[in-house]
Amino acid sequence: MQVWAAHSPVRSLYISGCKSSSYLTGYPRNLVDHFHTASVNIQRLAGSMRTLRLLTTGRVITTVNPAKLTGDCFRDFSGLKLASLRFQDVGSSSRTWRRTRGYLGHIKNGPNGYIPFPPRTHGFLYYHPPPPWAHDLAGEIRFRITKDSDPSSFASGHDLLAQGMPWSVTLLFNAPISASFRNVLLRDGLLSEDQTRRMERMEPWRSKITAKSRLIHSIGQPFALPLGTNRNAWMTTRYIVPGIIDGRDVLKSFDVASGAGSLWGYDAGPDETRVLKDAIAIVHFEPWVHPRYKKRRCVALRIRRLLNYDGLPGNLLDDHPGHGAAGHLLHSLGPVRGKVWYHDLDQGSVAWRYLRLPPEGGTTGL
Repeated sequence: MQVWAAHSPVRSLYISGCKSSSYLTGYPRNLVDHFHTASVNIQRLAGSMRTLRLLTTGRVITTVNPAKLTGDCFRDFSGLKLASLRFQDVGSSSRTWRRTRGYLGHIKNGPNGYIPFPPRTHGFLYYHPPPPWAHDLAGEIRFRITKDSDPSSFASGHDLLAQGMPWSVTLLFNAPISASFRNVLLRDGLLSEDQTRRMERMEPWRSKITAKSRLIHSIGQPFALPLGTNRNAWMTTRYIVPGIIDGRDVLKSFDVASGAGSLWGYDAGPDETRVLKDAIAIVHFEPWVHPRYKKRRCVALRIRRLLNYDGLPGNLLDDHPGHGAAGHLLHSLGPVRGKVWYHDLDQGSVAWRYLRLPPEGGTTGL
């Protein structure tokens, strides 16, 4: 394993946890559970009677281990703006349990709330571990869409996507629902007690988690990069990297920016440069040798795929905004000429130096 400096696609959702209202704390626990959803404005949260039914009847999450899934683990989020999940967490004693509830949204749409989950969003929540060379706490919860509630359909299903990347719940952010998932993973044996303690000791990430805040752990890991068209605007996208400082797990961030006066594009030939407008590029970092400063440790951005700005591919190949762009290095196009976008890992935020480098021949998929 190669590590660049110290140690090293959140994605598209904002996660919130809801607790029982304080005026219910004097009642027995079962009554608090029963009346919990009455303490919030269901229509304001979700705007859907279907959500009301889910909030009051959802089954407890018992496992996220693909090998242990049963028909009771099947969930249907179709058309919901917020999906409610119920957890049974271990209390202060290993013999005591408490019920908690968390809410998941699909894609945050600014002040307008959430974009509903797409039709036929039914399947299983499951744990997707990090690759062997990555930070060991960088796993995430994903949603596998399947044709029915039979767990045998898991292998032939596909992950729910948001802006071209798998929709996910990262376990490292300081959200109540992340803690609940960690307890499930501990019972599943997918996380150790030491790993859960390390997560609990991490300093909370204090910035608002939005579609522009993604967890990245490795060179070669695909992620989504929005590409705008306003040459006069300074556009930045923030990414968050797990690392270790003095034996302590931390989260740090870096920004990928296109400066005022620049646009994104790629070199389509000796005398042709194409500009990318209103698109989302699925890209990855890869080592890049600077033509003048060959000893610098630089990375460039390789385009894997381009999507429309709504995260969907074009209907026809010729209408696809990135026709012919896949496989090219991303260029920053200034007013005079374009050049390959790159970053020197020894410059800027320490987060750049937490990115892990896969072993030779190693690749990272979605």
